[in-house]
Amino acid sequence: MLPGMIPIGYHRVHLDDQQFTLAVAPARCFSIADALHQSAPRAWGLSVQLYSLRRHGDGGFGDTRALETLLQGVAERGADALAISPVHAMFSSAPKHYSPYSPSSRLFLNSLYAAPASILGEEALHRAIEATGLQDELQRLEQLPLIDWPAATRARQTLLRQLYQDFIRQAHPLDADFQHFRQRGGEALENHCRFEALQELCVAEQHSLDWRDWPEQWRNPDSPALLQFAEEHRQTIAYYAFCQWLITSCLERAQATARASGMAIGLIADLAVGADGAGSQAWCRQDELLAQLTVGAPPDALNRAGQGWGISAFSPEGLKRSGFRAFIEMLRANFAHAGGLRIDHVLGLQRLWVIPLGHRPTRARTCITPSMTCCAWSAWSPCAIRPSSSVKTSVRCRKACGKSSANGRSWAFAYCCSSRTTVPASNPFWTGRMMPWPPPAPTTCQHSPAGCARVISTGTNAST
Repeated sequence: MLPGMIPIGYHRVHLDDQQFTLAVAPARCFSIADALHQSAPRAWGLSVQLYSLRRHGDGGFGDTRALETLLQGVAERGADALAISPVHAMFSSAPKHYSPYSPSSRLFLNSLYAAPASILGEEALHRAIEATGLQDELQRLEQLPLIDWPAATRARQTLLRQLYQDFIRQAHPLDADFQHFRQRGGEALENHCRFEALQELCVAEQHSLDWRDWPEQWRNPDSPALLQFAEEHRQTIAYYAFCQWLITSCLERAQATARASGMAIGLIADLAVGADGAGSQAWCRQDELLAQLTVGAPPDALNRAGQGWGISAFSPEGLKRSGFRAFIEMLRANFAHAGGLRIDHVLGLQRLWVIPLGHRPTRARTCITPSMTCCAWSAWSPCAIRPSSSVKTSVRCRKACGKSSANGRSWAFAYCCSSRTTVPASNPFWTGRMMPWPPPAPTTCQHSPAGCARVISTGTNAST
């Protein structure tokens, strides 16, 4: 018999010859009221696409140094939160695959957003740029009106490799911190970096980047062949771990800057609906992800053919067998460097429209994914708020603006956004200029942070 008072958290229960995970969740998620220590909180913040935050020397797209500058600026103006676009790990060997909502893994981060000088120093960065001869290319990329992702990615990765070579050439004072990061990351980090190294080899040998097409001995992360591969390519694997260490350190620094500047919440991270079935997370967690299915939406009045999004979903049975391990580690990873987490398509925590690979959305079925309990505890553990995205803008705005619900009561705690991912931002909507062409020259956010973001308001009867 279990004791009457079990503390909130995850517990491993051993009962005779059986064992299972017991999740004890709080009655609700950590809220804005808890973050602000107010019974009727009123707060506001901004949302930004991280890559759009431009600064001198950014190499063609935004990074965490520009993010720090914006955080300081909005904090001075009284903001308590800054929501950013997803920073999930992408495919380092596929620079043309750059949608943040179709990542390789939601457990790790996109190292391209790292600002190396923030961690390694300006001298190390300048030395690496000089060694690689990237000065002219970086300046060219900065002057482009639109981001050239393939070219910018190649330049940034060349720079990161040189920084890593300089880092290991002599005993660096931060080497102990890097080694501790690798040890703390454990098997999950090691497997992700092995996957990146495998894909790099596939590019060199002109093989498919999709692990589902790989030779049998590479499809299983625990195979003896992978152990041999890891030994033969240990420096490449260490390089990818170095990249993860850099971006993790940069995001930790950004969140620390937000809190030190007086923001009650700071960064609000963005959790994409899923990860690419050909990516690292699906390869590492094959028992818990449905890599042979893709998530989408059923036919409706707006799209009679339905939608297929090209991303994989969690396996309900696999999650149950593992005690929801893959889902829990994903939440912990995304709460780690932020004061809040926006969960895209929050209904996906209860049900998803899944489609067999190669079939049309009309051949799909509903998949039940009971995961809400884990969200409540995972939000309390780091004391982080958990806003979520609805697929119906009108419903969300009606709730958020304090309008009465079906039973006549107002919504006491809600948040509202002036826009979302599939409708225009506020300024284009008001001015009637949805997509100016040719696009304007890139601008910086150093002196006018409010001009680069959307407004988020929270609290009772909030409005924008």
